[in-house]
Amino acid sequence: MKFLMLIVLFVSTTSAFASEMVIAELGKPVRESFDSFEGTFETLPPGFAVSKDGSNCLTAADGGDFKPPHSGGTAEGACRPWDLGDGDRALGYQPTSSEFTPGFFMLTVSNVTGEAAGMLEVTYEVVCLNNEDRSCSLDLEWSRDGIVFTRIPAVTYASPTREDNPAEWVVSRRTVALRLRDPIRTGRCFLLRWYGDDNGGSGSRDEYGINNVSVTLRSRRGTVIVVR
Repeated sequence: MKFLMLIVLFVSTTSAFASEMVIAELGKPVRESFDSFEGTFETLPPGFAVSKDGSNCLTAADGGDFKPPHSGGTAEGACRPWDLGDGDRALGYQPTSSEFTPGFFMLTVSNVTGEAAGMLEVTYEVVCLNNEDRSCSLDLEWSRDGIVFTRIPAVTYASPTREDNPAEWVVSRRTVALRLRDPIRTGRCFLLRWYGDDNGGSGSRDEYGINNVSVTLRSRRGTVIVVR
């Protein structure tokens, strides 16, 4: 496993959002497992949104773009929980030529700790069923305002171009810690976006998504800034 040092500096902006993951204590991770996601807009966890076109987020009126849990192997484009077995689910999408190419999963997070946070840590899993000869990519991006996003190349995921035979769900863990030039003040929001797209190859597309997302805010103290 490779370890890379990364320091990312951001300028400060402000914004307010309607639905949020709330962080109430510095140093305490807030986690989402997606095990309660039923494949409907209403059961998306707090703070999460999905875009099938890389621009607009799906709403309650887009019910047809959500489907129930599936263990993999479907060709129907839709946002759905990927059933990984034993009750474990991931937030996923089956891409097609017109859906999720590009697309994204997005999370809005609110700092209500009462303190400014100078460091942001994010851990998550990328799940992928590599059952087609086309590679997909998934990039993590960061924003304070939901308009300007900064990509973090060190945690980019790309599936193999050649399909696995037999294909099984593969889990890839990603962790990044960012030291911020301007702290995230209490009462302010920021956004994380997992941006997916085609990445070479031909034919149909792999099934993929995210799972076990963990977000931690810390004070500026400390020197460990690691990407895995």
